[in-house]
Amino acid sequence: MELGNAGWGVAMIWDAVRYGFSPVYWLTVEGIPVVWIEKATGKTLPSGFTTEAPVLSIDKSGAIGIEQIDRQTGAASTPPLAIELLDSTVTRDWMRKPSVQTTLAVNASAAALALSVNDSTGFTTDCYVGLEHMTIASTALGVLNLSARGVNGYAYAHTVGSGSQIVSDRPRYWRGRQVTLYAAPMDASGYVTGATLASDSVEVWRGRLSSSPSRTQNSFQFQAEAIDRILDGELPSVGTGTVEAVGSIFAADLGASIKFTIEARDATFAVLYQYAFTIYPFANSGIVQGEKVTGAKIRDLCVSAFAAAIAAVGANVDVYGLQFLQFGEGANTFQKMLVVLRQDVAAKYIFVQATAYNINGSNKLAATAFSLANVVNAIELDGQIYESPWSFPDESGQVYYSVQVKLDDAKKTSIYPTGTVSIESTGAAYAYKDATYGAGSVFLLVTGDGALDDFQAAVKSTVKFQSQVIGTWPQTMLKVLESSGTAALRGPYDVLERGAGYALSGSLIDVNSFGIASTSSSNVVNTVLDGGSFYDLFGGLLGLYKLAVVQRRSPMTGAMTLSVVSTAAPGAPGTVAISDTDLLAHAGDPIGSVNRVESPNSIMVTIPANGTAKEDVIIANDIPNIEAQGKRDASYSVPIEDRDSLRKEVVYLAASSFAYDQSAQAATLLVPPWIAIDVGDVVLLNNLTHPSLWTWTSSPGVPGYSGVARVVGRTFDLVKLAVKLTVLFDGGTIARSISPSAQVSAFTGPAGAVTSMSIPAKYYAHFAATRTVTGGNYYVQHYQPGQVETTTQYHLVTGEAIVGGVCVLTIGTHIGGHTVVTNSSRLTLPTRTGGRLVSYQQYFAHVDDGANWA
Repeated sequence: MELGNAGWGVAMIWDAVRYGFSPVYWLTVEGIPVVWIEKATGKTLPSGFTTEAPVLSIDKSGAIGIEQIDRQTGAASTPPLAIELLDSTVTRDWMRKPSVQTTLAVNASAAALALSVNDSTGFTTDCYVGLEHMTIASTALGVLNLSARGVNGYAYAHTVGSGSQIVSDRPRYWRGRQVTLYAAPMDASGYVTGATLASDSVEVWRGRLSSSPSRTQNSFQFQAEAIDRILDGELPSVGTGTVEAVGSIFAADLGASIKFTIEARDATFAVLYQYAFTIYPFANSGIVQGEKVTGAKIRDLCVSAFAAAIAAVGANVDVYGLQFLQFGEGANTFQKMLVVLRQDVAAKYIFVQATAYNINGSNKLAATAFSLANVVNAIELDGQIYESPWSFPDESGQVYYSVQVKLDDAKKTSIYPTGTVSIESTGAAYAYKDATYGAGSVFLLVTGDGALDDFQAAVKSTVKFQSQVIGTWPQTMLKVLESSGTAALRGPYDVLERGAGYALSGSLIDVNSFGIASTSSSNVVNTVLDGGSFYDLFGGLLGLYKLAVVQRRSPMTGAMTLSVVSTAAPGAPGTVAISDTDLLAHAGDPIGSVNRVESPNSIMVTIPANGTAKEDVIIANDIPNIEAQGKRDASYSVPIEDRDSLRKEVVYLAASSFAYDQSAQAATLLVPPWIAIDVGDVVLLNNLTHPSLWTWTSSPGVPGYSGVARVVGRTFDLVKLAVKLTVLFDGGTIARSISPSAQVSAFTGPAGAVTSMSIPAKYYAHFAATRTVTGGNYYVQHYQPGQVETTTQYHLVTGEAIVGGVCVLTIGTHIGGHTVVTNSSRLTLPTRTGGRLVSYQQYFAHVDDGANWA
């Protein structure tokens, strides 16, 4: 729910504190139509909320935000929010047992507008299922017809037999509900500004209730964890099952048949007996059209149908039955069909013909047998009337074996299409693909050396599934964050089965920020999902590349979102500078030194085993440092497909870590809330003179510091309105950010005199920062890859904005006589020799050697 950030804006509401304003906090709880607030305002409430309850107190809460980031795993340490709701009529009405309660009779999808329940009596306007709030349009016998789903929150799919099958007229539990904390500006007279409550409010914090309400003498107390803490929670294992069969798997055709002709003649060729009949193996079997059926099951059905047919035509006097015999070994195994006959010394000529239609997917298979034996009691058909290949190759020649597994969880109706399956008794794991579900079983195509023998030996044994997600690193992370089991319910990355993701709404995620997680070797990752937390899955990648996933304010919307931020050495400064006059000294020393965790001098990167792929290891050492100080290890698990590319990157990443992290300083700064800086940002420390700071890079070293710093922690005291920043700065190396290279996707005006250009949205923050720092318009340089570098092609940028998901730059002047080409032209910073560089831009690294543009 995006409710605030429409009026004053984030910077203005905190800046107003300087002039006598103060914040009024209010919060919403998922599924509850009440605005819990510190004081009554009488303002129009956000849509869907019906009651303003002035009972909120956050005075007992400690500071919220991020204390620090674990740079080894990309995880943040975030304190909880303590919430207190004072006793009132409204509070008591929501802290009670439901008056009406029933259960779902059938599963309900996230889009269903009618709930089938065991008893609809007593329900009137609202109902609650799990975390979801629904409104009722009408009721009928055993049916609740709904007018809205996901009221004051989100819609969910609900399953009979689970904890969310109970339907009630009041919430049954509070734990797990999303909480959003807002601040509204209040002037010195006590008036809360804005036409509505939300119009001038800003989001302060988002999280999820981590406890049920606890009663005190005159209130109810809760604790809530930040949304980035949710990612520490472990996802469930994919599931287990029992191997039912190994063999060919086919889609049943209910019209499939085998036509038999059987006859015996004596020495004069006179007929002794003669029968013709047709069997329909799938008739009355309970199998539905298209259902997946194994070869073993089809053979059993053929035997049963044959026995019934010979009895029906009276042939069972001469014909005793049908059998299948296995021939060959391993992958060459197949089945032959035998017709068992009565021994008859008079029979000199025996003829059997069988013609099968659509038994195993083929339109027609015929087999015949002819015997001149004087005495026979079985006749083998010379065609493989029902072939059962245990294996077959795909287009690449990889051999797959078909396996049927009965799932232990009867409510689970699918698993991810690709992954690994391991046999519990032996621990052997094999990759699978094309998993399909039918009649309570999952049908897999399994590959790997020894798979056939292992699975044949494992029939009726337990196996465990591990889902496998292959894709780019940002896409895979987003899939795990959004996936709910209902396609696109939470956003475009909601594609995995239920339980494989955190089911977080796309509104809680700054998708654009995940673009910085794209690196050459991490373009494709192979991630195994088998329980564990988000940081278990991706912590190695985040730590190795000095990134983190944290809650911070979106620079585009102002909402509190999960974002990917850098924790690496600071390069170019951001838009904010902090000087001595910005420090808060009234409560004590505004700057404190922080003892950092010792940085590693030995890095081991493990590429984990994945299906048939073996585990791989890459190690980088700083030998001189190890000799001098002893070995300090850091280990990262990185599920990347391209080992060669990763090896090259590890060399540079390790060198960067060894060089900067050994001598980087860390400190805390106490600043007011109007300093618009957040975790991951780079801030300019402008001539700070505090003696707790030290400038190592000067000669000689001096107290104080002036230069760039990376913000790796930010907490906010809701009562004292003080912000504590934790920053990294002044390593032994000088770092520079790489100049942007923004590809032009569209433009307006003539190609030789454009008036605007569209570039990826991720560059908006950079160019907006350039305007803020320079205080006005600025130049960008135009080039196309492969061209000789030049300092003559420029555009004067007079504005930048996000429009339709891209960053649109308004162009005031087109200099150089060049032509802009969509999907080829790039925009970057002016070179030092071009004469159009501003001070902010000179902090960015720019190759200017006369060679071709890369």
